[in-house]
Amino acid sequence: MRILAKKIKGFGGKSWGGGQKKNQPQMNLQLAKAQQMLLELEEKRQALEESFSDRTVEVTVGGGVLKLTATLTYELKGIELLDEDLTNDWETLRDLIIAGVNQAMGEVTKSREEAYEELQSKFSPNLPGI
Repeated sequence: MRILAKKIKGFGGKSWGGGQKKNQPQMNLQLAKAQQMLLELEEKRQALEESFSDRTVEVTVGGGVLKLTATLTYELKGIELLDEDLTNDWETLRDLIIAGVNQAMGEVTKSREEAYEELQSKFSPNLPGI
C-alpha cells in the first residue's frame, strides 16, 4: 500500500490526503447556496403545479363546430357543441369529440412543458446541470 501511495503522490506532486482544506469553507458556502436554490426551485415547482388546476386551454375542432375546455391537470371541463345539426350525426360527433379531446390533451401537455421550461430557465444559469 505504501508503494502505491508514493506512486500516486509522485505522479502529480500532490498527496491525496491533504491540500484540499483551504477551499473547504468556500465549497461549503457554494453547496449551501446550491441547496437553498434547489429548495426554492422545488417550492416554486409545487406552486406551479397547484396553479395548473386553475389554468385552462380551449380548443375547437371541425372548423369551430365543437369547443372543448380542459385544465392543465388533464381534466376535461367542458364540451360545447356549436352546430346543432351534428346532434343527429353520431359518428361525426363521436369523431369530433375524440379529435377534440386528443387535441386538448396535447395543448395541456404543451402548456405544462412551457410553464416548466419558464420556471427552469430562471434557475438554470445559477444551477449548472439543470
